[in-house]
Amino acid sequence: MRVLIIGGTGFIGTYVVREAIKRGYEVFVLKRSENSKFAVDFNEKITEKIRYLIHPFSEINASILKEYSFDAIINLAAAGVSPKKVSWEELIEINIKFSLKIARIASELGIKRLVVAGTSHEYGDSANKFNRIPPNAPLEPLNSYGSSKAAAYHILKSFAIEKKIELFYARIFCVYGVGQFKSNFWPSLYEAAISGKDFSMTAGLQVTDFLKVEAAAFYLLDGVSRKDIEKGKPLVVNIGSGVAISLREFAQSEWNKYSINGKLNLGNIPYRGDVMMRCVPSLINLKRHP
Repeated sequence: MRVLIIGGTGFIGTYVVREAIKRGYEVFVLKRSENSKFAVDFNEKITEKIRYLIHPFSEINASILKEYSFDAIINLAAAGVSPKKVSWEELIEINIKFSLKIARIASELGIKRLVVAGTSHEYGDSANKFNRIPPNAPLEPLNSYGSSKAAAYHILKSFAIEKKIELFYARIFCVYGVGQFKSNFWPSLYEAAISGKDFSMTAGLQVTDFLKVEAAAFYLLDGVSRKDIEKGKPLVVNIGSGVAISLREFAQSEWNKYSINGKLNLGNIPYRGDVMMRCVPSLINLKRHP
């Protein structure tokens, strides 16, 4: 199996690359520049098996990819993932236009399978209306990132139906682990805990689903090989652990694992305006992690 991974140097992408190598795939990673580094260092045995295509996203076209005869493309590229802030123009350029561009290339080259990473932020206000959100729930995003990803999903879905593409679209919930952007919740909490510092957070009453990044990579790679994805019939899944837990409970559990002398200060920070108080996925159609 020959796969191209776009966004492979990012946090989740790094683990997807490692999982793909583990499964024996021939892995190509698209890097925007020579200086792009993986979120976590690989050992030498993994590094030597990765092949690179180095091109800015704006330069990628069917002619460049034609010679490689890819079986699948995994598109993990995204702009505006929290807490990073970007302009609306960049959200549209990367999350919408570039996603469609990759789908068009896949169609033109006859690439069998397209795997795309979505986000739970696409559900937005709709999440509060379900005990467990089904993949076909209405998309009512509350922030710019979620809006751009929801727009991209609708476009990709219609394009895949029209062009008879095998599309696996996976909405990822709260993934955490080593290599995550340091200002995200878990890395911030972990760093404070092992450093013996205090950590302040909201009351943490929002209920969601936390999943280790290794498991998320496993599920995304399953999208490459699953036999139940048909041409022109996109398969949409949620990626999560299946365990509903409050942010408060998750924080206390992690704090107890790593804390030295610091104190976990609950309720010291107010909620943001786009908080989904309950955002728990239904894992229907998701093949369980062994």
